[in-house]
Amino acid sequence: MKTLKEINKEAEESYETYFKENIEKNDEAFRGKDVVLDTHALEDEMTKKKIAEENKIDSLHVLKEELKAEAMTSYTKVFDDKPKKQSAHRKNVDEVYCEFNKEKEEMLEKMAEYKKKK
Repeated sequence: MKTLKEINKEAEESYETYFKENIEKNDEAFRGKDVVLDTHALEDEMTKKKIAEENKIDSLHVLKEELKAEAMTSYTKVFDDKPKKQSAHRKNVDEVYCEFNKEKEEMLEKMAEYKKKK
């Protein structure tokens, strides 16, 4: 087993080889290179992104309205608010017989009028 001194020595060596050298290299890489902020280019880029997002939102609103219209047409096809025609009332024999007699009387009256005209 390693002693505490040996462990500390190894830690210092690895720090110097891996971290200390990289810090110096990174500092040297950025020395003398100031960050230049071009506000006009940044504003132009932001306005372009803003316009693109507004166009995206507008197209989404148009799509939403189209979907609403399509949904309403589908809804009216399926759930029509108009009352549906009820099936023809089934008549019993007596009702049919009464209608038949009424039509017969009307026909006889028309025939009598026709004969009078001749």
